[in-house]
Amino acid sequence: MPRGRKPNLDKKVKDLIGQLKAALVARARQRIEARVNSQVSFLVGGLQRVVDGGSVAPVEVKVAVPPAATKPAKRKRKSWSPAAREAARKRMKARWAAKRKGKKGGKAKAGLATSTPR
Repeated sequence: MPRGRKPNLDKKVKDLIGQLKAALVARARQRIEARVNSQVSFLVGGLQRVVDGGSVAPVEVKVAVPPAATKPAKRKRKSWSPAAREAARKRMKARWAAKRKGKKGGKAKAGLATSTPR
């Protein structure tokens, strides 16, 4: 590149995006063609057995399992111990008592926010 001329970065980005799109399309096309070819060869093979042998042995049919059946069960919440439940009950009682006290005109417990009209 000549000295003094700045590279056209937009053009480079556009070119790179075009190459990426082409590569992705080609890869997807190859995957689709491979899947179609395998299905066609399977079907043609089955037809040839019917024509050549006259009868076909029973084929085992596999049913796809829905994804919901394969997922492990979700873990349930761990239950609280009686001591933890009692401590929470005491904290809530104290909090509500402080709120009630604050509404009556007394001071609320330190650290608790009281609602102020706007």
